[in-house]
Amino acid sequence: MTVIALLLAVGTGPASCLPIAGERIRAADLAVAIPEFSAAAPETVLGYAPAPGARRVIHREELARLAALHKIDARPASDVCFEWETRIPAREEIISAMRASIDEPEAQVDVLEVSRTPVPRGEMVFPKDSLPKAPASGPTTGVIWRGYIRYGGQRRFDFWARVRITGPSSRIIVVSPIRTGEVVREDQVKTELSASFGFEPLAVRTPSQVVGRVAKRSLQPGTTILAQYIETPKAVLKGDVVGVEVRCGGARLRLGATAEASGNVGQVIPVRNTASGKTFSARVVGPGAVLVVPGGTGFPPAVKGGSE
Repeated sequence: MTVIALLLAVGTGPASCLPIAGERIRAADLAVAIPEFSAAAPETVLGYAPAPGARRVIHREELARLAALHKIDARPASDVCFEWETRIPAREEIISAMRASIDEPEAQVDVLEVSRTPVPRGEMVFPKDSLPKAPASGPTTGVIWRGYIRYGGQRRFDFWARVRITGPSSRIIVVSPIRTGEVVREDQVKTELSASFGFEPLAVRTPSQVVGRVAKRSLQPGTTILAQYIETPKAVLKGDVVGVEVRCGGARLRLGATAEASGNVGQVIPVRNTASGKTFSARVVGPGAVLVVPGGTGFPPAVKGGSE
């Protein structure tokens, strides 16, 4: 191929691409380049939009076919190109999105490094639960916080930044071993000021959130207590002797039983009649108390084994 032929071949494509802002290329988008397409309904879908960073070129032949399909009098003279408008986000925008996620007014957010891949315009999101814990080298090193850009409806474009978050905060630390299933006592924990709260977004902040709760796992001294490590005590524990009230119409019957499973208020658990040894289902209504309403919502049609 001669140099002149090569230059002519390169010159046949579109000089620049039109910006796209949705998942589909519509008649209104194409009308920017070819005004005759404004004769079609603006929302008429003509094709798929490219992914950010890529281009979608609609060639002259395809444009002519689309014009004929939609009864548009147009004779395209050249190809038309579409691409997402992309950019490198400003640090101020990144910090703002991070602050909205951690919701800590006194936090110091330092962005140390960002992804250099251009991103489409849209809402920047940094999920709080994707913020890593502080590295072993200390909170000053920073961590990679992975987020995304929400664009074009519900599309997501991955984005990351290395960030260091510091600020005055508190966390609850274990000072003496806590066994699984044990109710946490006040003398087993202490409050500690922390300058790296941003790396432990699920850490419990106050003693009132811990003391009196039940440990879901063994906790050793020095452990920062996270929300998922504790739970509200069950109203009834397996093996507890409970008071049973049976309601059937206007009749009321009270008896003693043993819980065959643990449960919170509102849960239905199996209980065993202390006198007869028969087992039936009952709803937990409070500490050491359960209720049976034969045929009631959430209960079996009849009490298994009777109500004696």
